[in-house]
Amino acid sequence: MSVLLQQQPFTLDPLSGSSYYEDLTGGSTAAVTVINNFITTVRVEVLIVNRGIVNYLVPAFQSLTLKASPVLYVGLFNTDPVNPATGFLTVATSVF
Repeated sequence: MSVLLQQQPFTLDPLSGSSYYEDLTGGSTAAVTVINNFITTVRVEVLIVNRGIVNYLVPAFQSLTLKASPVLYVGLFNTDPVNPATGFLTVATSVF
């Protein structure tokens, strides 16, 4: 069964971050889409069981979709020291 979580808008202050998805039951297969709607670069941090933390950069006005398994955590971080970052995050998980 798949679970599509509600699309989450995000606004991040300069050089700040936030957790947007956590699965503390051991992780699940997840597809993550990040849409960056501003002039800053957003760093996507994904914690994958037995692989550690994987980072991706989403440049200004771009998007990224990735699939990983099993995912414990997804966080977003604004890399710009002056401007805020805005956009949307969508997470879909598979539960068997």
